[in-house]
Amino acid sequence: MRWWWSVIGLTACDVEPSMFRGVGRQPDVTEILSSPPTSPPEGERLYQLLYADEHGTTARQAGQRARMIGWVRSLSLSARQLEDLHGLIIHFRERMKFYQAELAAVDALEAELYGPIYADVIARLAGPDPWDQTALDALAGRLAEAQAKVAEEAPHTLARDRVQQQVHAIEDWANTLTDPQKERLSHSRYFLRRRLGPLGNPGHYESLIGTLWDVGDFDSLRYAQRLEDEHAMDIGGLWSSEPLRTGPDWYLSPIQLKTIVFLALTEPGICEAVEVLRGLREPDQYGPLSEVPPG
Repeated sequence: MRWWWSVIGLTACDVEPSMFRGVGRQPDVTEILSSPPTSPPEGERLYQLLYADEHGTTARQAGQRARMIGWVRSLSLSARQLEDLHGLIIHFRERMKFYQAELAAVDALEAELYGPIYADVIARLAGPDPWDQTALDALAGRLAEAQAKVAEEAPHTLARDRVQQQVHAIEDWANTLTDPQKERLSHSRYFLRRRLGPLGNPGHYESLIGTLWDVGDFDSLRYAQRLEDEHAMDIGGLWSSEPLRTGPDWYLSPIQLKTIVFLALTEPGICEAVEVLRGLREPDQYGPLSEVPPG
C-alpha cells in the first residue's frame, strides 16, 4: 500500500476519510444516498420540454417550427439581418437544386457503367466457382476503369466546392452580427437534435461539438445544477452544465460554428420559420406561399 500514499502525497491535496466511503466497512444504515434533483419542483422549463422532440412526423413539423423560431428570436436580429438570413437560406436552396441535378447525372452514369459489372460480380459470387482468380481480376480491371470514368466528373470536388462557397456566405453574414449574437448561433443545435444529438447521433456530435466535459472530469458533476432564475426559453441552458464556469459553447472553434450554422440553414423548415418572423406567412401555414417571397 506504500505506493498509494505516495500518489496521494504527489497530488498535494487534502484527503478526508469520507473520500474513501464504502472501503473496508459496511455503509451506515442511516446514510441515504440520492442523486441531485433533475428538475425543479415546478417542472421542466419550456425549452427543455420542446427539446424532447417528437416520435412522429406530423407533430414534429410544428415542434421544429417552434424550436426554429425560438432560436432565431434568441439571436435578436435586426430587420436587415433577418432579411439577409432569409436570402441566404433561399440561396442555399437554389444551390441544392443544382446539386441534386448534378447528383442525378452522376447516378445515371454510375448505373450505366457499374450496372453490368456488378451484375457479373453477383453472378460470379453466386455461381459454382466464385473464387476463380482470373475471372475476379478481370472484373476488378473493368470496375477500376469504370470508376476512373466516373471520377472524371469530379462529384466529390463539386460537392466540396459547393459547401465551401456556402460556408463563406455564412461567414459574410455572421460578420454583421454582434458578439452576443454570434455566441447564440451555436444554439441552433436546439432543432438539430436528430443530426447533432449527443445520444441520437453521437458520432457527429463529438466530431463537430465535442463533449461538455473531459472524460474523467468528475469535478464538473458537482456544478451540474439547475439555476433558480432560469428562464422558460433559456435555450443555452441545454449546454451549460457548469454555471460557475465559462459556458461550453464558447469553446467552439470558428469552423465548428460555421459548420453548425450551415447545417441549421439547410435543415428542412428553417426557411418557412424565418418567413413567419418576416410576416410573409401565417404561423400555422405549412404549405407553399401564394407568391415567391423577396430575398
